[in-house]
Amino acid sequence: MGEIVNLDEVLDVLPTYSISNGNYVLDLESLCPCGEGEKFKNCCLDKYKDMVNIYSSQGVDKILERQSKIENYLNTRKVKDIPSFKLYRKNLKKKNVAFCLASNSSISCSNDNIVYAHTLAESSVLKVLSENQKNLFTFNRYLNYPTDNLDDYIVSIKTKEASIVNTFCDEHDKKLFKELENGNIYKNEPLQNLQLALNAAALNVYGLILQIMLLQKMLRELNELWLEQELHDDYAFYIKELKKNIKVSNRLINDIEDNRKNNLSAFSIELKEKDLSFVFCEGCKIEFEGNSILAFVNVFPSENGTCITVSTYEEGKMFIEQLMRYKDEGKINEILQIIIENIASQGSNIYFKEEYIKSLTEEEKAILYYPYTLNGARRIAKDLEDKYFAEYSEEEKTTLYFNTLVKQI
Repeated sequence: MGEIVNLDEVLDVLPTYSISNGNYVLDLESLCPCGEGEKFKNCCLDKYKDMVNIYSSQGVDKILERQSKIENYLNTRKVKDIPSFKLYRKNLKKKNVAFCLASNSSISCSNDNIVYAHTLAESSVLKVLSENQKNLFTFNRYLNYPTDNLDDYIVSIKTKEASIVNTFCDEHDKKLFKELENGNIYKNEPLQNLQLALNAAALNVYGLILQIMLLQKMLRELNELWLEQELHDDYAFYIKELKKNIKVSNRLINDIEDNRKNNLSAFSIELKEKDLSFVFCEGCKIEFEGNSILAFVNVFPSENGTCITVSTYEEGKMFIEQLMRYKDEGKINEILQIIIENIASQGSNIYFKEEYIKSLTEEEKAILYYPYTLNGARRIAKDLEDKYFAEYSEEEKTTLYFNTLVKQI
């Protein structure tokens, strides 16, 4: 897949998967997962068959041979050579993947002028957190294998490059987010909550597209990966989530433009005199009373401390009501535990103060990065477990993570 200037170019080349015996399998008439837009049977089917023939023997030698090739492909000491980093540089930083999520809205689109959109506002969030310094810190998203230096896991990033996506043209960026920009202070206004939710949804859309493109790139570059069932399971999951987040993004855009303020259920709380050392913006899947809810979570500095907002549409109304009850009852710790549990389990768009990172012990740095590794970098997770948490129960690890994230300096 080459340069992308609208969402249809992504959606029109996605494969279709069905579930068989608990695993996702390609449908017979599916488009090819490599992303070239041809049917699988006319594109990469021969590659797949070749791999099946070569590795049909399930002997230890064959398994080790295939795993060795995959490890050699993914593992490098030079970050710039890691497949995901190459993709990031090409598509995000160089705007090779840039489109306007609002191109079908009632406001005319300047689609030829896609801007870097900060999902966490640069002036009112990132610069405030950094205290007007040039850099913040965030997770290293590109490592697949352990390193002996914990500082390789949490890396510096320029404030102007933090939390950016290429998902809106200049015209829509100005109009859809005007209540959050230009020095506007967050006041828990309905339009502001819609805009915070759209920031999180846009991040999800862009992140899922990059994940899909990374899998396409990997399949084109290493044939052995065609036999990795986990890759295909991830691919099918990303497609499902992408379609859901595009749908909710469109709804948020329409509600903002038409000033439909009351469609979104929103919760907000200001933690007064509690300056958390991180900011966060992401759409999270929250399990509540047997249902999976897509909720948009934002954590950012306020005038008097730290503000947390959570919003969702009808499916999560009861969850929002529970948060409000906790707030009315003064159960702030319970609210924090819910938010931090979801940041731990799926959060990536998170940024930290430099002085906070420098204040952490080795154990605290390890626990901060550890939950993030559970979503893909399993080798790193195992290494951190063995070195730091071998004697810890799950409850003890959860408590350590919570205490580390809310630690004040």
